[in-house]
Amino acid sequence: MKDNIEKMQLILSRDLRTIIESYTWHEILVGLSGANTFFLESKQDHNQNYFLKILRNNSRASDKLFSEKERIIWLEGKLPVPKVVHYEKTNGYEFLLMTQIVGGNAADLIHAIDIPRIITIYAEGLKRIHNLDVKDCPFQIDLDLKIKKAHERVLDGSVTGDDFEEQYKEIKPKDLFRLLINSIPKEHELVFTHGDYCLENIILFENELSGFIDWDGGGIADKYQDIALAIRSIEHYFGVQWIDLFYEKYGLYEVNKEKVEFYILLDEFF
Repeated sequence: MKDNIEKMQLILSRDLRTIIESYTWHEILVGLSGANTFFLESKQDHNQNYFLKILRNNSRASDKLFSEKERIIWLEGKLPVPKVVHYEKTNGYEFLLMTQIVGGNAADLIHAIDIPRIITIYAEGLKRIHNLDVKDCPFQIDLDLKIKKAHERVLDGSVTGDDFEEQYKEIKPKDLFRLLINSIPKEHELVFTHGDYCLENIILFENELSGFIDWDGGGIADKYQDIALAIRSIEHYFGVQWIDLFYEKYGLYEVNKEKVEFYILLDEFF
């Protein structure tokens, strides 16, 4: 871990190094963003801690941190999100420095807060995101393009099936993609979506919502993109018996199960 921190420190630009030179680095080893993520702890003021994401730029992750930066800036003042401190793209890497949202992610707090409270915060938080006014939103998530990318990932071998959900474990990626194509929804309920609404991306502090993180996939899309991943996360951490409470607190009384299955299936390719 120390070697990786030292390696990352060597590729910092002079401007970024100046901002964080007095900070202590801690590598974050959980999460699936693909970026190297570090918690930067201030030696002088614990209210000025940062998170730094570093991502090698390639064809699969091109400008991913730029996308997150743009969405966070658009969301500032609309939702509790980090504040962008510094962004740059240099020497084949992207760097995104953000302020810390105080608290812990909901997945880590499952033994510290009662489950109904977490589910309530989780559902009401999603409703808050989905209620955003999208008339000036520049971020449109194109489902056809996402499906095209899924197909490309199957063809180039990026999708191996090793981390498929249990119900898909015995299905080959190409056959699973065929199943995906055959289940594309015909109607869409477009709202502003998070894109990866799981418990790890919800920050809680003193039993209240503190903020939302990891926004690179945010944009206008079908609300079931978020609902599907939210209930998958609930099932993983708490069990299926809590899903109905989530629906109730969100205000969803007629669930489109076909859409839930489709968006969970779509996520298998990313």
